[in-house]
Amino acid sequence: MTRWRLGGARFLGIIICLSAITAPAFSGSKGIVQDVTIVLEDRVLDLRANPHIRGSSGMGIGDYASIEDLEVGSLFLSADGTALKVVAIKKSGEETIIETVQPDIREVIAECYMPDQEIRFTVDNILPESIQDGVVIIPDAPGAQSAGRLGSLAQGPTWIDTDTNENVQGNSVITVSVDKTFSMEKSGTAFGILTGTIEGELGIKGQLRISNPILKGGLKMPAIHVRWVTVWWYIGYPAVSFETGYLHASFDSAEQIDCKITGTVTLGIEVKIPLYALLASDPSGTFSFLIGVYLKVSMEGSVTLGFEICEYARLGIWGSVDLVWPFIPVDLSAGSDFYYNFAVRPSFEGWEENKAGPYLGLEGTIAGTTILSAEIGGGIYTRVEGYIEAADVIGLDKNVGGYGSWAHWTYSGKAEVGGYLEATLGIADVWSTTLLDKRWPFLQIEGEGEF
Repeated sequence: MTRWRLGGARFLGIIICLSAITAPAFSGSKGIVQDVTIVLEDRVLDLRANPHIRGSSGMGIGDYASIEDLEVGSLFLSADGTALKVVAIKKSGEETIIETVQPDIREVIAECYMPDQEIRFTVDNILPESIQDGVVIIPDAPGAQSAGRLGSLAQGPTWIDTDTNENVQGNSVITVSVDKTFSMEKSGTAFGILTGTIEGELGIKGQLRISNPILKGGLKMPAIHVRWVTVWWYIGYPAVSFETGYLHASFDSAEQIDCKITGTVTLGIEVKIPLYALLASDPSGTFSFLIGVYLKVSMEGSVTLGFEICEYARLGIWGSVDLVWPFIPVDLSAGSDFYYNFAVRPSFEGWEENKAGPYLGLEGTIAGTTILSAEIGGGIYTRVEGYIEAADVIGLDKNVGGYGSWAHWTYSGKAEVGGYLEATLGIADVWSTTLLDKRWPFLQIEGEGEF
């Protein structure tokens, strides 16, 4: 058994993995890196046996190495395409421990050339395993590619018009729907008569739209060439010449988020005040039935804080640099074009209900384990519920700065007082149901408006 201890960044591994994706092998795919040439230094061992990578001393495919060929100082490509350097080999029983670090790029690659590329990332480039629960990729609607720009998409209820003159080509859009909830619950009983439960929930629901990212660029490593010059009066002399390399790249994309983030806290408290109880059991005490009369006072409610968020941004960046031996950058130039618009609107929603009245409860047990429970009771209840939200948004725009306000709010509310009667039935801890839930409100107040 061999155990690897890897360290350092994976940049080389990424480059080498990309180099293996060539046009002949993937001619029908979208968004691939084509016609890349990588020549490894001779002492680099290839544990992957990749036919698209060759050593610098020969044009063909050389002999492939195995783990047994590794020694301290060895450079190799691991099975996942990462370039590593062996710094120690240890034995621990039957286990071999190979410790590695990330080598310098100049130790691994003798030559690298990637002709100018234009890669348009689409839905086909999404890694299926990267899609998590609660996330759905929505297919393009008919005509979506011709419809083009993000600004033409359907907008959410609080969406603020954005700059639609983005310099991103009218390519198709990837739409992602997110509906994710994180929950917590805490329950407890005190003094046998007070029961309480608190629940928390954080949720996000909305859509992300992103225009297909476009990546353009090319790479050529600098090289040194040595040739022997012969003259008739002398044996000759070596002539050294340098070949300048380059790296240039640009990236364009735009995205739009329209979502709502909510945080909810739900609280429930119940107090039972026993009045009296009746008990019947068999002589052994194995079976027993308890009928109790008690007053029950309960309070439950929920408060939700929400934020509707609308955001739009587009980004274009570019850079270029000439490379001279050994990897010295000269004539560096770069630039960017960035626009954003962000808007948010808060809302509050809540309800509370209080109940109080006498109850008759039944509990059947076997050997101390409850197998049957039921209760019926009623009394007076009060319930209040309401919703309030900002009538406008507050936002930030790169071109105009801050805008909007929360000076005006809209609201709706309802209050109710009445009588109620309810009955429940449960079997062990596996099943329960509400048999009766009747309410007779005798006072109701409703209203909505602005302030």
